[in-house]
Amino acid sequence: MFDFDRKIENWMLAARWLLVPFYAVLLVALVPLFFMLVREFKHLMPLAFGGAETDVVLAMLSMLDLVLLANLVMMVAVSSFESYVSRIEASGQDKPEWLGKLDSGGVKVKVAVSITLIAAVNLLRDFMKEQSPRELIFSGAVLLSFCITSFMIARTGSHHSPGVGPSSSDEKH
Repeated sequence: MFDFDRKIENWMLAARWLLVPFYAVLLVALVPLFFMLVREFKHLMPLAFGGAETDVVLAMLSMLDLVLLANLVMMVAVSSFESYVSRIEASGQDKPEWLGKLDSGGVKVKVAVSITLIAAVNLLRDFMKEQSPRELIFSGAVLLSFCITSFMIARTGSHHSPGVGPSSSDEKH
């Protein structure tokens, strides 16, 4: 019986590699985002030499939105791979600061904050486009709900389980 249990445990542990294609597809999805960024940049360049200030800001906001989304995709794919599949052994200057430090709770907080920032950029874009007050109120309500949700996720993620977290010697400093 013990041998059967061990085989099931090994099979379940090996099944985590089935997640790799999901992360790979997320990373490949960065390619269309890159082309969208290039399109927005091409749109920005003529505006830089005589376009209306509002149009320049709107083009920059579109580019910022794409960058935030790309960062979100990269962070979720890489940190999820490291959390659920295998450690990434990067060394030296090429290793991002957050690699190896984000657990699933940290990823949730960063995802929530990133989504909130994207919603804030969209609200600013709607404001710059002089959308109707009704649309601005709706976008503001969406942003407010994201802010509250992000706060709640960050707040619940900051509580440590008993025996986990800073030691008593860390609290003295």
